[in-house]
Amino acid sequence: MEGFLEGLGVAALVLLAIIGALSGIIAGWIAGNRMGLYIVLGI
Repeated sequence: MEGFLEGLGVAALVLLAIIGALSGIIAGWIAGNRMGLYIVLGI
């Protein structure tokens, strides 16, 4: 049971990271700030 909860926690963190990155990219795109978009994408 503990391993399952740990896996769930890791999955949640990964999901939050993906959502955060996507929202950052979308916000940058809406703002039209290409420099900010490149920083978010890590280019």
